[in-house]
Amino acid sequence: MRPHGFTLLELLVALTVCALLSGAIVGVIAPARAAFDSTPAALDLHQRARTGLDFLATTIRSAGTNVSAAAALGTLGSAMPTVIPLLADPATSGDGEFAGIVVVTVVPGGAQGLLAIDQPGANGLLTLAPSPSCPQLPDVCGFTRGATAAIADGSGRFDLFEVASADASSRQVVPEARLTAAFPAGAVVVEVQTSRIELRSQADGSRSLSRMTAGGAVEPIIDGVLHAGIEPWGDASAPRLEWDGHTGWSSYGPRPLIPDLETCVVTYQDGDPVSRLATFGEVATLVALRRADLEDGPWCPGGVDGDGYDADVFRLRRIDIWLRVEVLSAMFRGPAGRLFSRGGAGAQTPARWVPDRLVRATVALRNRR
Repeated sequence: MRPHGFTLLELLVALTVCALLSGAIVGVIAPARAAFDSTPAALDLHQRARTGLDFLATTIRSAGTNVSAAAALGTLGSAMPTVIPLLADPATSGDGEFAGIVVVTVVPGGAQGLLAIDQPGANGLLTLAPSPSCPQLPDVCGFTRGATAAIADGSGRFDLFEVASADASSRQVVPEARLTAAFPAGAVVVEVQTSRIELRSQADGSRSLSRMTAGGAVEPIIDGVLHAGIEPWGDASAPRLEWDGHTGWSSYGPRPLIPDLETCVVTYQDGDPVSRLATFGEVATLVALRRADLEDGPWCPGGVDGDGYDADVFRLRRIDIWLRVEVLSAMFRGPAGRLFSRGGAGAQTPARWVPDRLVRATVALRNRR
């Protein structure tokens, strides 16, 4: 700069530099603003995806296993399935898809006991036997009105019911509704929590991952779920069975309890117990269970809905789960395609896009023995 001021050339250079800097700043503002706007939506998407996946994994992992009152039957997990995949309607779903899952969880420290005598009928009273597993409590073995209970006889048959009332003086529990059939003495009765997890459609076309309780209440877990899936894996070999004349043993599922008593999972050949379940592969290997494997029998009576279930659910040892979740606001979704299952209103602003998120997890079920 000269003592008397700037030359015209210097002013032009300075103006040019300022113009270039201003243009660069203006060019950065729009993407920065888009990132600023979409970051909360991206964080919300990530949080919902993780919450949904963690809920599914935790619920499946909590499926009930050992119950002290079930010692005579092996374990609760060998007497009844505690994780049951729900089959999807083949008319509206692809091959191998499942509609949801039912998980039966034993209430920690909850009520439990054994039937002292045969139930007189499917709608009859349940008389519980005094035992260390049935403590002296204000209500029979801890059962109270409104509690959800599971009853299993060790043959593969089980029912879920709500307790209508309990009489401590007679040690009797009254089911709210008729059971599928009368249960014999020695059947185990356990307080449980049931979770029926599935996708429920919303008015805007989206879906919510929801849990339905035994009482019919619907508890939304997360919104904005596009697709959810489970892939069940089970023992490839049929269970190994033994009977020594007094007690029975099974590598999984219901074990032989009485000589020559056939059940939905056990038959007899020349006096020896034989499993009705087929062999899918080598011992100590897992195979993916398809829809066809869980709808071709052998069928066990009772179950979650009282209309029976495929005995192959006793094979379950692992559940693979996955969720595809979308951003809730359509302004952050681009055109439908690889990044977005449902298109949105942000087709002209890719910088604001928050693509769908796919999360997966593998859950190993607890040892049933």
